[in-house]
Amino acid sequence: MEKSSKFEDLISDEEEGTVSTRGTSVQSIELVLPPHANHHGNTFGGQIMAWMETVATISASRLCRAHPLLKSVDMFKFRGPSTVGDRLVFNAIVNNTFQTCVEVGVRVEAFDCQEWSEGLGRHINSAFLIYKAVDDKEELVTFPKIKPISKDDFRRYCGAIARKRIRLGRKYVISHKQEIPLCVHWDIRNQVSLSDDNVEAFKKLVAKSGWEMTSAVEKIKIYTLEEQDILSVWVEKHVEKPAHLAYHLLSDFTKRPLWDPHYV
Repeated sequence: MEKSSKFEDLISDEEEGTVSTRGTSVQSIELVLPPHANHHGNTFGGQIMAWMETVATISASRLCRAHPLLKSVDMFKFRGPSTVGDRLVFNAIVNNTFQTCVEVGVRVEAFDCQEWSEGLGRHINSAFLIYKAVDDKEELVTFPKIKPISKDDFRRYCGAIARKRIRLGRKYVISHKQEIPLCVHWDIRNQVSLSDDNVEAFKKLVAKSGWEMTSAVEKIKIYTLEEQDILSVWVEKHVEKPAHLAYHLLSDFTKRPLWDPHYV
């Protein structure tokens, strides 16, 4: 009941500019021939991956109306083998978008002659492919937001958000270098220079392009920026108070226990 309630709340709050993913569904059928397999008759894994990329690219292109570029592949799994003579059915569909990137889920089922006549396939592969796209000016294309229609859409929509968070956490763990200090400790002697450096660093970060919104709950939005081995996080909250009052509250460190709970 709780899951159903969340789904109903989501689809009832339709935002302008949102689109359904039903038009991105793509199906392709490939027949495994001898050139596609090794001397044991098993299909090359690379061949299956190439076919998966093809259907995923078509699916992503239907959303962005441009040629998408493969950014990464997540959770690729070989669940079972396929052999020469099998028919492989590839199903791809967009799961969710994250401003300048889109996740496409691909499922592969194999059928031999008997399984094909009975309509009972074997789930042999699945993966999630993340794409980006650029326009004529070589600038990143912003994908439209997704509007889940069915409960299966909602399941895939939420799953994509969870995988996005896992990828961000993985990137932080990989990029974290213990030999490099994460911060400079405050000292009465360096407070002025430290404040100036922080303000300058924030100005440079804000001016950069490529920020992706990964979460938007009520009045709090979270953006991330990935640059090589650096992951930056920008948390923004809309406060309906005069600017001078908000600044006074944030600048008084003795009041930090009062405003910390609103951001943590």
